[in-house]
Amino acid sequence: MVAMTKQQPSVSAFLQECLTRHLNDYQVKKQADELELKMYLIQHGFPAEMIEHATADEIYVMVEVAHRQDKREMERGQIATAGGLGIAFGSE
Repeated sequence: MVAMTKQQPSVSAFLQECLTRHLNDYQVKKQADELELKMYLIQHGFPAEMIEHATADEIYVMVEVAHRQDKREMERGQIATAGGLGIAFGSE
């Protein structure tokens, strides 16, 4: 068995530190908003390094490109759905 020394915190102290919140609700929300934006841009194919070093204007341009991609994908989905409904109800 390992003897407990001052250099080795007890398990309960370790768990207490892990379970203690260090951020208030506003800080959590702010960090989540920033992370969500980065994840959104990464999902649209922008490299993480590009996002990390981008200015606010560059981020705005990337978000605009991502929104346009979303809009095009939604329009394609609507066209496919309309075509499927037409076929289902006897249209050629």
